[in-house]
Formats: sequence, C-alpha cells, structure tokens
Amino acid sequence: MARRRGEGGAPFSKRTSPYWAWPQSVSLSLLDLDQSVSLSLLDLDQSVSLSLLDLDQSVCISLLDLDQSVCISLLDLDQSVCISLLDLDQSVCISLLDLDQSVCISLLDLDQSVCISLLDLDQSVCISLLDLDQSVSLSLLDLDQSVCISLLDLDQSVCISLLDLDQSVCISLLDLDQSVCISLLDLDQSVCISLLDLDQSVCISLLDLDQSVCISLLDLDQSVCISLLDLDQSVCISLLDLDQSVCISLLDLDQSVCISLLDLDQSVYISLLDLDQSVCISLLDLDQSVCISLLDLDQSVCISLLDLDQSVCISLLDLDQSVCISLLDLDQSVYKEC
Repeated sequence: MARRRGEGGAPFSKRTSPYWAWPQSVSLSLLDLDQSVSLSLLDLDQSVSLSLLDLDQSVCISLLDLDQSVCISLLDLDQSVCISLLDLDQSVCISLLDLDQSVCISLLDLDQSVCISLLDLDQSVCISLLDLDQSVSLSLLDLDQSVCISLLDLDQSVCISLLDLDQSVCISLLDLDQSVCISLLDLDQSVCISLLDLDQSVCISLLDLDQSVCISLLDLDQSVCISLLDLDQSVCISLLDLDQSVCISLLDLDQSVCISLLDLDQSVYISLLDLDQSVCISLLDLDQSVCISLLDLDQSVCISLLDLDQSVCISLLDLDQSVCISLLDLDQSVYKEC
C-alpha cells in the first residue's frame, strides 16, 4: 500500500521545507524561467524568516525571464536576518536578477554581503548589509521613494525600522521626494533620524550622544543650512544654488561641499552630494565623531562627488587623530593636509 503523505520519506516535510516559518500565505510563482530555479535555505547558523505581511496588493515571489538560474540561498549566516516587506503601495516581486518591475532580494553569504534591492515600488530601495557581526532587522514600510540604507562593518547590532523602535536606532523615512542614503555605523548611542518632506525640510536629530547635533536641510533647491548645536562652537553654513554647484565657504572653492569641524566635542564631517536628488549621511563612531559618507575608516575613504563641474576626492585617515582632505580637480587645486 502506498504511504500516506507526511509519513516517512515525504519530500516536503515540515522539517525540510524552507517556508514553514512564514506566518501568512505567500504565492510563489516561478514562471517563464530560462533556467532552473532553486530556493534553498541551507547551513543557517541562525533562523531566517522572510515574512511578507499586510501587503496592499498581492505579493508574488516570482522569477521571470531570467537568463540564468536563480538560487535564493542563505548561507553561513552569523545571525538571523528578518526581512519584512509591509504595506507596500504596489505588488512586490522578489527575484534575483535586475527585473524591470520587481523586488530583488539576494541574501548571499552574510559574512560578506547582503543586497536587498527593492525595485519599482514608487521608486526603489537598495539595502546593502556588509560584514554584519550582529543581527540586522530590516523593515521597509510605506516607502514613497527610494531609500538606500548602507550598513558597513557593523561592530554591534543595528535594528532599522521605519516605525518607532524601542531600540537604539530609529529611522523614519516618510514622504521622500528624493533618494536618501543613511549609513549608521558603530552607534554607541541611540540615533533617531527623521526625514520628512525632503522638498521642504529635512531634520536629522541625533539624541543622547555626547553632543547633540541637529542638521537641518531646508529648501534644498535653494539653500542648505547646517546647524551644529551644543558643540564647542556653532557653525551655520549656507549653500546656495545647489542645482548647479556648491560653494565651500571654508575653502573658497567653486565646487562641492566640504565641511570639516575639528577639535569639537564631536568631530563632524558632512558631505552633501547632489542635494536636489539625494542626501547621503553616514554617522560613524558617534561618541567620537560623526562622519558622512565615510567607508572603511581603518584605512581610507575616497568619496567621489559626481555630477558637479569637477570632482572631489576625500580621503579620511585615522579620524580619531587627524583628517586629511584632498580636493582635486577643482577650478583651483586645493590640497589640505592635516
């Protein structure tokens, strides 16, 4: 007599099914594949839960018209990763290869990189999680525009949610008319970043730090006022005519923006790139310094400021001690060495 389904040897038992943890129904449609599709959740050091809840429209994890095979594999996870796609205004399609209208969630080798690309919602969302030493919870709720959250070399756990977390990092991205890239690295204190109505104003409030920093970006098409409060000194920098170029008041350059505030209670380096389109803010080592758009501080950071009349390369070495800013290929060559 043939065995009943579920008895020994069943190929899709609860024990081996990768979808047993999903709390609601998910439609997985694998259609029109040029190659095979393998969805495997293997060798997980921790549990991985991909939950698609409360979607305004259907959620279709579909892999369509792929030129090659697609394998959603979650390998060698140091910690658990929970990806929640909630309350999307449009349907969500999870695939792995650059679909014109889709959401690409690729979780490959979290020890090295995780790229969660959510394309063609109202805009796109790209989340890159590299070298996570702790767990990361990503919740993407009601994104009207593109949000790029980059978490690089996290020494501690970072919890990013778009809804009032009780944890150390609360990022609220509401009604973004432009793209926003926020990197929160090595936060020793709680950080609350609220980006509201970029067409009008952006207020980034950093609380419970050694020093309170409030960066207000008002009327990005016209001017930007960066106010650094409760430091040893107060600095207000107006940047006019961002549509064309940015004038550096500290160095009298004709291009870009370089604001270096040294020997304060908090070292702040703010780089505002293409404010009409995006704002990239990175907060590194808040107990000691706040740095925007700085990668791999142990060695060096090179920031290319594109879409300007010229380019700016900023190399920051050993921020705890010194900052070396190299501004090349401007209307007037400037090299400042600290």
